[in-house]
Amino acid sequence: MLEKFFEFKKRESELYKLWEASGCFKPEVAKDSKAPVFNISMPPPNANGELHLGHAFGYTVMDILGRFRRLRGEKVLLHPGKDHAGIQTQVVFEKKLKSEGVDLSGKSINELYDSCYEFCIDRAQYMRNQEKTIGLSADWSRELFTLDPRLTDIIYETFERMWKDGLVYRAPRIVNWSVFSQTSISDVEVEYKEQAGKLWYLLYPMLQPQEGPEISLPSQETYKVGKVGLVTATTRPETMLGDSALAVHPDDQRYSTFVGKMVKLPLTGREIPIIADKRVDPAYGTGVIKITPAHDFLDYELGMDHGLKIIQVIGKDGRMTEQAGPAFKGMEARDCRTAVVEALSKEGLLLAEETIKHKVPVSERGKDIVEPLVSDQWWVNVDKPGMSLKRKALSFIKEGRIKIYPQRFTVLFEQWLENLKDWNISRQLWWGHRIPVWYKKGSNQKEIYVGRTAPSTPGEWEQEVDVFDTWFSSGQWAFSTVAAEGLLDLKKAESDFFPTHTMVMGRDILLFWACRMLLLTTYRLDTIPWKNIFFTGLIRDEHGQKMSKSRGNGVEPGEVIDKFGADAMRLAMVMGATAGNDINFSVKKVEGYSKFVNKIWNAAKLLELKIGAEKPQSSMADLQLQSSRWILRQLKSVSDNVASKLESFELSVASDEAYRFTWNIYCDWYLEVIKVLMDSGNESWKKEAASVASYVYKNILVMLHPFIPFVTEDIYQNISLIDKTKLLAAEKWPELAAINANGEEFELAMEIIGSIRSVKSVLQIPHQEIRVALNRTFQPEVTLLLKSLAKVELVKESDIKADLALKKPYSLGTLVCEVEGKDQYKSKLEKQRSDNEKLIAQLDAKLCGPFATHAKPELVEQEKEKLEQAKNALCALELELKVLR
Repeated sequence: MLEKFFEFKKRESELYKLWEASGCFKPEVAKDSKAPVFNISMPPPNANGELHLGHAFGYTVMDILGRFRRLRGEKVLLHPGKDHAGIQTQVVFEKKLKSEGVDLSGKSINELYDSCYEFCIDRAQYMRNQEKTIGLSADWSRELFTLDPRLTDIIYETFERMWKDGLVYRAPRIVNWSVFSQTSISDVEVEYKEQAGKLWYLLYPMLQPQEGPEISLPSQETYKVGKVGLVTATTRPETMLGDSALAVHPDDQRYSTFVGKMVKLPLTGREIPIIADKRVDPAYGTGVIKITPAHDFLDYELGMDHGLKIIQVIGKDGRMTEQAGPAFKGMEARDCRTAVVEALSKEGLLLAEETIKHKVPVSERGKDIVEPLVSDQWWVNVDKPGMSLKRKALSFIKEGRIKIYPQRFTVLFEQWLENLKDWNISRQLWWGHRIPVWYKKGSNQKEIYVGRTAPSTPGEWEQEVDVFDTWFSSGQWAFSTVAAEGLLDLKKAESDFFPTHTMVMGRDILLFWACRMLLLTTYRLDTIPWKNIFFTGLIRDEHGQKMSKSRGNGVEPGEVIDKFGADAMRLAMVMGATAGNDINFSVKKVEGYSKFVNKIWNAAKLLELKIGAEKPQSSMADLQLQSSRWILRQLKSVSDNVASKLESFELSVASDEAYRFTWNIYCDWYLEVIKVLMDSGNESWKKEAASVASYVYKNILVMLHPFIPFVTEDIYQNISLIDKTKLLAAEKWPELAAINANGEEFELAMEIIGSIRSVKSVLQIPHQEIRVALNRTFQPEVTLLLKSLAKVELVKESDIKADLALKKPYSLGTLVCEVEGKDQYKSKLEKQRSDNEKLIAQLDAKLCGPFATHAKPELVEQEKEKLEQAKNALCALELELKVLR
C-alpha cells in the first residue's frame, strides 16, 4: 500500500541506491545481446565547483533519452566524466590556496599539479552526488576525468600524429591575452561587457598636405581633411604608439586621392602609409582607421595581408614596452592612455572627444581587460593544402552524415568551419596536459623533439612548459572516452559504440566544442563523432533574463530539489523546451509541476481504494465495456506518439502528450468512469474495469518514467495491483495491439457530458442535478456514465417546460436542458462572442504588423494558434446563439 504522500526527500536517495545496486545503468544488462546501442559521451562539467541549472537541464535531457531507450531494450550507456577545465580550475584552486595562507611561490609545478588533482577528484565526488540527485542514470563505474592517464595517452598520440603530418606548428600570432592569469585564452573565455568610454579624434599630419573634403567632428565643428593631415577616431589612443598604417575603404571617395601617401605618426616621429582595404567600415568615426597589427585582431589580418610592421607596445604584464618610446615605457596601459591623450593635446593633435558606450573584452575568470597581443604559441593548421581538417569536417556536414537538432544550426556549423582560422592550442598554465614537446638545450628552442618522454639523452633536453588548451583534449572526448573503456579500437575505428549515437550540449558551445570534436574525430578516425547532435537552449529566469549572481536571479538546483523534488524540476525544464531555444525557468513553474507528481500519486491511491490491493485477474481480450476500448485506444495512440517524438528528439512534445493524457484523459475522465463502474453493482463490469484501469496505469508509469523517474519507480515498487518485474527502470516500453472500434458511443457521451457541464458552469450550478432531453439513446454502460458524470435525469423533450428549455448544440444534434436563467446564459454567451471578436481583431492586427517579421518564429506560431482557437470558439458561440434564438 502507498503512503499518504510521495516522500521525495526520503525516497529519492533510496530509489537511486536501488537502481545502482541493480546495475541497470550498465549497457550489459540489455536482454538482447544484439540490441542496438544508444550511448552519449556526456559533456563533462568542470571539476572545480558545483552544478548549476544549465547542467541540470542538459542532464535531464540526456537522462530522458537514456531511460526511454533502456525501456526499449537497447544497450544504453550514459558515459559520465569531469573536465580538468584548465584556466578555470587553476584560478579557483590558486584562490583557494591564497585564502588558506599558502605561499604559491614556494610550490613547485609538480606540487601544485598533484594538490590540484586531489582537489578535483574530491570535487568530482561531490558533483557526482549532485548529478545523482537529478536522477541521472549514468554508468558511474565508467566515469572518466580528462586527466586520466588512459585519455592522456590518446590525446598525446593525436598531437604526435598531427606533428608528423605537419598539422601543428609553433609561431608568433595574435591571441587573447589575460594579464591577470598570464596566459592566452580562447574566445569562449572572453566576455564582452558594456562600459562607458571615450572616442578620441586624433590628427595624423600629412608629409605632403593636399586638399580634401570637410568632415564633421563631435563638437559640431568641421575640419578640412588633408590640409594638415587625416583624422582617425579610436577608443584606445595608447595603442597608436604601435600603429603601422592608416586605412580607408577603397570605395570611399573622400579619401581616394590619399591612398599610397604617408603620414607622420604622432609622438613617435615614424612615417606610416595610408592603405585601402574593403574590411574598413567607412561609417565608423571619420572613415579612417588606425592599424595596430600587434594589438587588434582585424588589424593583425590587415597587417599580414599588407606586409605591415608588427610593433608590440603593450607587454604581457600589461605595461608599455620599450617600443612605446622612453616617455611611456613601463607605464600600465590605462595610465599610458591618459599620458598619450595629454601629449597629443599639447601638440594640438587631439581634435575632439566624445563619451560613448562600448563593449570591452574581459577575461571570464580574472575579470581583467583582455589584451590582444602577439605571442609565441602552438597552433593547429586547420586548412593545410592536401590535408585540410576543416574541409573534411565540412564535407561530413554537407553530406548530412550527422543529424542536427535544430536543423537550422547546420548553417552555423558550415559558416564556422568555412571561416575557421588556425587554432591556438597552447596555454601558459601549470594545470593541464603538458605539451609533449622537448627543446634541445642551447638551441634556443630551434631543435625540437615531440614525444611523451625525452630522447635517449634526457639531460640535454627540457620539456615545453605550456599545456594544451582544454578544447584540444575535450575535442577528443567523443572517441577517447569510448576507447579508454575498451569499447573502441582506434586502429580499426569500428565499434557498436562509435560513432556515439547522440551528443547533447548547450547551443552556446557549438562553435567552441562541437566543431572541434568534429575536426579532431574526422582527422583521427575519418568518421563522424556522433550520429545525432541535440542543442539545448540556455536557462533564463521567468522574465527571459540571463541568470547571474550580479542580477541576483540565479536558482540553485539543489535548493529546488530539496523543496519540490527532482521530478518536478525535471518537468519544469523539459516542458516547453525545444531544440536550440532558450527556456524561462522559475520556482513557481516547478511548484506547478509538483502538483502533477501529486496527481499521479493520488491516482494510485484512488485505484487502491476502489480496486483493492490485489492484482485483477481479468485479461484484455473480449472487452465488453465501451469505456475500456476507448481508454486502450487512447493509450496506444499516446504511447506510440510519445515514442515517436522521443526518437525524433522532440522532448517537449513527448512530455506534453504524456502529461495531457495522464492528467486530462486518465485522471480527469477515466478515473471518474472507474468510480461509477466500481459502484455499479455489475460484477462483470467491475472486474473488467479493474483490470483495464490497472493495466493502463502501469503503462502510464512506464511512459512517464523517463521524465519523472523517482515518483513512478516508487509507485511501481509499492503498488500491488499491477503486473510488474523487479524495477520500473528495467521494464519494457508498451507494445500495444490495435483495439477494435465500438467506443464511439462513449466518446459521444463525453462530448454531451462536457456540453452539460458547460451550461452548468455558466449558470454557476455545477453540482445541481438537472433534467436533460437527448435526441438519441445509449447502451446501459454509457447511459449510466452519462447520468452519473453529468448529474442529470434523462427525460423526453416533451417533459421539459418550454420556458425552462435551454437548447445546446453538439456534433450529432441538440440537447435540451431544463434550467432557469436562459436570458442570463444568452447574455454571457454574447459577452464571450464580443470578447472573441475583439481578440481576433487584435491578433489579426498583430500578425499583419512588424511582429510577424521581427519576432521569433515560435512566438509568431503561438499567436497564430491563439487566432485559430479564437476563430473556432467564435464559430461555436455563433452556432449556439443561433440555436438559442
